[in-house]
This record gives sequence, C-alpha cells and structure tokens, in this order.
Amino acid sequence: MITTGIHISNAVLAKLASAIADLHRKTADMSMAEWRKAYRERSGATLGCFVHVDYTTSGTVKGFTARQIEKSREKFREHGFETDVPMLGPSRFAARSLARDFGDFLLRREITQRGNATQRELVGLTDDELSAAAEELRPLQSWTAAKAISCGSLSEQLRVRLIEEEIAIRSNESNHQRLKAVAENADYVAACNKLVASQLTAAQHWRLRKEVCPDYTFVVNRDFEKRSHADQTLIAYRDDQGWQV
Repeated sequence: MITTGIHISNAVLAKLASAIADLHRKTADMSMAEWRKAYRERSGATLGCFVHVDYTTSGTVKGFTARQIEKSREKFREHGFETDVPMLGPSRFAARSLARDFGDFLLRREITQRGNATQRELVGLTDDELSAAAEELRPLQSWTAAKAISCGSLSEQLRVRLIEEEIAIRSNESNHQRLKAVAENADYVAACNKLVASQLTAAQHWRLRKEVCPDYTFVVNRDFEKRSHADQTLIAYRDDQGWQV
C-alpha cells in the first residue's frame, strides 16, 4: 500500500541555488571576525539563515529569499525555515546541502494544509490496516534509516506522518464521527487513489523501459527492501522524476 507523495523538481533546486548565490553576493564583504561571530546551528564554514519560500497561487514553489539571522527563533515556520547555508563553493552545491531542511519544511507544510482542510487520505483504512501500514514503515523511524532527501523517501516520510496523524485523530473519535469523516472525505480519497494509480502505471512503464537495457540494475534503498514490487517501483520512480540531490 502506498499513498500520494511529494514532488520537488530540479527547477526548484535551481531556484534555491539562485537565492543562495544572492546571499553569497550580499555577504561577500564580511570580515573574518564578523564571520566567526555570526550565528550558525553547527560549526563550519556556514551562516545561519532564514529561507523564505514564495508560492504561486496554485501552490507551487515560486522562489526563495535567504537572509542572515543573528539568532534562532523557530526552525520551521509558516513561510520558511532556518538552516545553515554553506558559504564556500558554488551555490548549486550549497543548495543540495539545504535539501533535507527544505524537504522537512515541505512535509510539515503538507501535513498542516491537510489538517486545516480536514483531508484524511487514510480515513478508509481499518484499525488493523492502519497498524499494518505503521509496522511496514517502522524501518524509516530507525536511527539507521537513510536521510529523507529524494522524493521517494520524502513521500514515504509523508506517509509515516499521515499514519501518525490518523492514529491520533482516531484516539479521540467516536464511531459516528468516524463514519461522518469517511463520507466527507470520499471524494478526496477517490482523487488520491486515482492519482496513485496513475503514477503507478507510469512507474511500471518506466521500470520496464529501464530493464530493457542490459546494463541497468534496479536498486532499492535498504529501508524499502521488504516492500512489494509495486511499492518499490513507485518509490524509485518518484526518486527519478524528482530533484537530483
């Protein structure tokens, strides 16, 4: 079983790199003493910054603005996130180092938006099915789990959060409220299922085309080794179609 995911294009990574390049230009005149005193989350050749994320009316990422901060307030906020920006080397490499924080920001934003809209993709699952889904994703909650940077892994982290949210809601929900929620989310769940089915079809075609090449070997992250053939294929497809970090 798999759910809708998170897609981040390489164009978004390029926009993030552009914002970092602008920050590099604005801070180029900093003295070594100023740089040493500057705030940062961790030690290194970085500056602590707040990255503001702008969106289009359709909800896609329009651009970024990065500015230096003197102290931390709250790492993840409604319109952006705090992070350490590398100040040495090309901005495109610096953008890749910000990928994990940006991915986490998008996860939190997606969960908040669904909660505000009372959208429950997993509302139709039985309690046993929900428990089984949580158990299936247990490897992602281990300290040995791979970093959730690629779109496939980010999408699975989204599913972890959706399951946690659904379990939390059900703990204080009556049977009547649950039945009402199922009815209210029927169209939303149907749309989610349709989207996943479409992506899975595209993923299967993508994998078949790849496997025709004699030099191609399908590789899956160790966190997903026990997942079904279909799940592994869709996760890998989302990795391939998303940003390359």
